Amino acid sequence: MPGPTGRRIRSLPLADTRSYGHRGPVVFVLHGGPGAPGYMEPVARELGDGFTAIEVLQRTGADGGLSVERHVSDLRDIVATYGQGEPALIVGHSWGAMLAMAYGAAHPETLGGLMLIGSGTFDTASRQRLAELRQERLGESGRAAMARLKTSSLIVTDRMKRSAGLLFKTDSHDLAEIGTPASAFDVLGHDASWDDMMRLQSDGTYPAAYSGIACPVLMLHGEQDPHPGHMIRDSLTPHVPQLAYVELDRCGHYPWLERHARDRFYQAVRGWLAQTAP
Repeated sequence: MPGPTGRRIRSLPLADTRSYGHRGPVVFVLHGGPGAPGYMEPVARELGDGFTAIEVLQRTGADGGLSVERHVSDLRDIVATYGQGEPALIVGHSWGAMLAMAYGAAHPETLGGLMLIGSGTFDTASRQRLAELRQERLGESGRAAMARLKTSSLIVTDRMKRSAGLLFKTDSHDLAEIGTPASAFDVLGHDASWDDMMRLQSDGTYPAAYSGIACPVLMLHGEQDPHPGHMIRDSLTPHVPQLAYVELDRCGHYPWLERHARDRFYQAVRGWLAQTAP
């Protein structure tokens, strides 16, 4: 499998990239969080065998003023730099799927296709259902652990890491790999990015702005993902009628780590990208 040829994750506030492979259509891979760079490396690395995969490491909150618009602007620069002048194929996971849609709304003319893996939520009802499912899956001991973390004396980054570890378990189904996919957390970037996305949803900007997206859009979702796939799909289709929905059974929020879904996940991703590529 081709190794990375781009730069390492760095602590500077600027967006950065790592590249995998150097043949085939260019695919841009967006991580979630927000503020959890690097965990999509296995997906980008896998796609580097047959595609030119550009893993986008989003700007951090270190310089302040971080917003959805700033992330979209950064992604536009990266697409212009590495996209070889072709319509862009963008694969986003969780928050990264939400950012991909925001980018599509702002720059639909640059797109060849959007793939939303384990997409985040676009309305209050879906977020409420996500919270309910997570609380159910945490169980009594998990809910108590979450409550202790909220009043813990740990620094905020460590609290975030431990919370992410608990949610990783609730969001997964039958993992082939143990651990948490994210090794880096940007608390400032997470809060600023998420708060701005919630503002844009509250004022009605999203998902209404997605109606300008004309390219193919695929939503790839785990059946056991507590992010309610059918509700998220139904919130998008009035604005993105061409959206296709594929559900993977026995699969949680991180399909590439799931014992039963990993191979089917990569088969679906590769097939759709090859079919959709310019």
